[in-house]
Amino acid sequence: MKQALKIVIYVPTFNAGDTTRGIEVAKALSAEAVRKGRAVDFTFVCPPIAGFNFESLIVESGFKIGHTAVPLDQKHIDDFMTADRTGTEFVPDFERAKLYVAKYIEDLRARKPDLVIYGCMPPAGVAARILNLPTVTYLPFPAHKNWIKANLLKDLPDEMENRFTLALPKSLRKGLVGTISRLAVRKSFFTQPTLARAGKELGWLEDEPNLFTMLKGDVELVTDWSGFYEDQETGPRAQITGPLFSRPPDKVIDPRILAMFSPEKRNKVFVTMGSSGEKRFLMEAIRAVCRSDFHAVVVVQKTICALSEVTSQIQVPANVYLTDSFVPAHQVNPLADAVIIHGGQGTVQTACSSGTPFVGVAMQAEQQANLDNLASHGAGLRIARGFWQASRITAALDKVLNDPSYRLKARRLAGDFTKVDGHARAGRAIWDLVETRNL
Repeated sequence: MKQALKIVIYVPTFNAGDTTRGIEVAKALSAEAVRKGRAVDFTFVCPPIAGFNFESLIVESGFKIGHTAVPLDQKHIDDFMTADRTGTEFVPDFERAKLYVAKYIEDLRARKPDLVIYGCMPPAGVAARILNLPTVTYLPFPAHKNWIKANLLKDLPDEMENRFTLALPKSLRKGLVGTISRLAVRKSFFTQPTLARAGKELGWLEDEPNLFTMLKGDVELVTDWSGFYEDQETGPRAQITGPLFSRPPDKVIDPRILAMFSPEKRNKVFVTMGSSGEKRFLMEAIRAVCRSDFHAVVVVQKTICALSEVTSQIQVPANVYLTDSFVPAHQVNPLADAVIIHGGQGTVQTACSSGTPFVGVAMQAEQQANLDNLASHGAGLRIARGFWQASRITAALDKVLNDPSYRLKARRLAGDFTKVDGHARAGRAIWDLVETRNL
């Protein structure tokens, strides 16, 4: 009998979406290994973080944790978290970029994994490629240059949206989107010149060092519904798994949430913006649900702001309940009539699988694409960042709540989602690599 398959999964535990996707990938592979009669030894490896993080989710899922040798303070976390919003680099300082890659190389040599799995962790990807280790990546979209140029943007990016562009004919908007998409891959976010230089100096033999080759895996899992990618070039190693989001065991729901969302109440709105939402957008969403007859539950994620900060700035009426405790979104979403979200894939897929129509605002391009995918199926409305104001949010909620077509189309899309077993597909895709490489 073969020895246990030794797997290292690198996760950025300051990011809930990437962390939970990594957990779900591990669960998928674990289930497939059981079917194949092979033991698997998982270690989740994450950077030491002094502040709030999501390591507890890993432990609660039954996996062990290790740490890299480079701790992250809030500035470095901010660099990672804002890079995709600003089109800049994850690690702008060369010496630190080199340190990251060197320490990942050191960590991999010490752990000697059979297989390395990671999400959006470019330094880990560079290290794994330098050591020529078998790799699996998991991302919410295809990390393929041609796909980015042709398909990431469905509409003008929020940072370009204004009253003038809103009035442009659809044909002209579409032409602008194509031009912007082709130019986007030249931004430093996609070229990552500092990390690329650090990798080359440490032995990365890559002809085109950029974000796409940093995130290149032997198998590249795209944890999304295949219906959003029909007739699109997603890359030679991409595997569209289907939805793969966190659905932890059911928990006892806070009685105050059940009371706010009781069946006889109308206009029930769930506000949840994950860990990558921004404070000003969450605040404006709270102002929106406080100004009308909505019955709302708002999750105030600690990585966004403190609950006390909200209550010091906004007078919260009795028909709005704020909480900074964990809320089982997959159980609460079906109780709501609409959900306000930020476009993170896990948040989007949770809402979509529940058949709950949405009003959303994106923090960056991938989240804008996620919301536009749902909106194109009639499941809700996206508001550009520059227009995310309480009055517009309230108007959008009124439209979604009072037009039954949004609920109908959201439920139809939920039916398409539930037909696909993303975990089974992800597990099989990884196991095919295990068998092909005789790991």
